[in-house]
Amino acid sequence: MLGKNKKIVIIDYELGNLLSLKRAIEFIGYEVVISNSINVINNSEVIILPGVGSFERGMRNIRKNNLEKTIVRSAKKGKQILGICLGMQLFFNESEESIKKIMGLNLINGKILSIRNKLKTIKNARVPHIGWGTFNYINKKSRLFNKINKKDYTYYVHSYFASPKDKHNVIASTKYFKLTIPSVIKFQNITGFQFHPEKSGNKGLELLKNYLYHSDA
Repeated sequence: MLGKNKKIVIIDYELGNLLSLKRAIEFIGYEVVISNSINVINNSEVIILPGVGSFERGMRNIRKNNLEKTIVRSAKKGKQILGICLGMQLFFNESEESIKKIMGLNLINGKILSIRNKLKTIKNARVPHIGWGTFNYINKKSRLFNKINKKDYTYYVHSYFASPKDKHNVIASTKYFKLTIPSVIKFQNITGFQFHPEKSGNKGLELLKNYLYHSDA
């Protein structure tokens, strides 16, 4: 259980809806800072990696700000780390988004795949996947989903999706045409949301609250 006096940091690597995410976390009663300071990150108990943009640019910015070793070391130490949208995708080994092979943070084994490639035979399939979606699967054993049901909506904006090597890492998913997209990834102390909880209304706030309240959710 995460007390409300715990130190939470949103990593600023020049990509993502930082202020809207900060306001959402403050709205549910937690203090949070936005920073790219290695000292601040090292002294935090919960680390949030947001992100909007390309996999290649995300990793380039992380490396430009000398944050890669800090993030990986924090994960290996068992700190709670949450990735949102691109931030979650950067946890993986690599992405089809990059023409040249760009390695991710290698915290979760698997690859980021193209929605367009998977749905290229469907004429009406729009990419990026933008809009509200319900869950087709939720692992109700996880306290992350307290007061969350499959019919609840969350908001997506993405053209790529995670494909973990171990499918047990997927604890919630959504359907987009014939494609099953992992919505929530969980591996040990690392959690990822493909959707944007800060844009997902009351249920998005509930998911953030569950994550922060149950640090082992």
